[in-house]
Amino acid sequence: PKKILEYLCFFLYNIVMNEHAQLIINTPEHCGNLLYATGYFCIDPIIFLGLPNKTYGFFPATEFEHAKQTARVDEKLDLTECLKQSMACGKNENKLKAGCVIDILRNNNISQIDVPEDFPIIEADFLRANGFSLNVIAEPFFKSRAIKTETEQEYIRQNSKLNSAVMAKVQHILECSTVNENN
Repeated sequence: PKKILEYLCFFLYNIVMNEHAQLIINTPEHCGNLLYATGYFCIDPIIFLGLPNKTYGFFPATEFEHAKQTARVDEKLDLTECLKQSMACGKNENKLKAGCVIDILRNNNISQIDVPEDFPIIEADFLRANGFSLNVIAEPFFKSRAIKTETEQEYIRQNSKLNSAVMAKVQHILECSTVNENN
């Protein structure tokens, strides 16, 4: 009975604490969630893995040194090296980026992964085949993105003023323009 009670408490704790990982595989250029999570912009695909107690960023070799200095994740890893290692040990014959996160997830006893709606299906299938459950999260993937910081609010104000000034110049150009037979 004591063991059953301990197991039940552990099970309920995991449900209540929502021990899920967050995983994004994309390019920050096309994915605001990835840019938000890592604070890093590039045109190459990268990986963000968020655990309850730590965040990871996997960056390609061409971006790794710069990412080590600027990315806002707890641990920065070389994606190119991680792919080589996962292929060398036979876990990832298809060079899937999701192969880089499996050991971290297993070492942290995480089997539930939250992914965004645009998560690559081939990566999702690979994770499912390796025993993970995926939860597709609708936008906003990070609820905190809906609340703007003071800095973000100031950027929005500055951008709005700049756009208004540009549109005023465009309006002035159009008002001064004429249309004739030649144009």
